[in-house]
Amino acid sequence: MEHRLNLKAGGSLYTGDDNYDNHPTNYFVPNFGVDEDILTTQMHIKLAEQENNYKINPNKINPKDSHPINYAVPDFGVDSDIIDSKNNLSEAEIELGHNLDLKAGGSKNTGDDNFDNHPSNYFVPNFGVDEDILDTQRHLKEALKLAKKKSWDGYGWDKLNV
Repeated sequence: MEHRLNLKAGGSLYTGDDNYDNHPTNYFVPNFGVDEDILTTQMHIKLAEQENNYKINPNKINPKDSHPINYAVPDFGVDSDIIDSKNNLSEAEIELGHNLDLKAGGSKNTGDDNFDNHPSNYFVPNFGVDEDILDTQRHLKEALKLAKKKSWDGYGWDKLNV
C-alpha cells in the first residue's frame, strides 16, 4: 500500500520557514508495516489475557475506579544521589576555580548564555562500540549457550496464540 505525506498542513519546525509552498508535498512514504514495539505489546497483552483468563476491554475501564488518587505521598527528603551530585559539583567548582550556572546554561564567569558563540560542527572521533554494549552482547551470547539455544527468536513465545 502506498502512502503519501502532505506537509502543507504545517511548517517546518527546524527552519522556521512558514512558506508552505516551498516544502515538498505528496511524495512517496513506504509502509513498513506495524512497528515491532506495537507487535510485541500486542503479544504481551494476549499472553497476559491467556495467563489470567481475562479479556482486557479498554472501553469498560472506569477512570474513577482505576486507582486511588489524592493520597498522601511521604517526603523522604532529597535523594542521596542528588546530594552526591551537588557535593561533586561543588568540589569540582572549587578545584577548577569555576562556578557553573546550570539554570542559565552558561557560565557565571563569562556570562556567556549565547549558544551561537559555542563551537559546532567539529570533528568527533569514533571510539567504536561502547563497552557496555559489547558486554551486553557477550552476556546474551553466553545466555544462549547456557539455554542451549541458537537465537532468542521464538524463545518462550511458541505457546502464545497470536
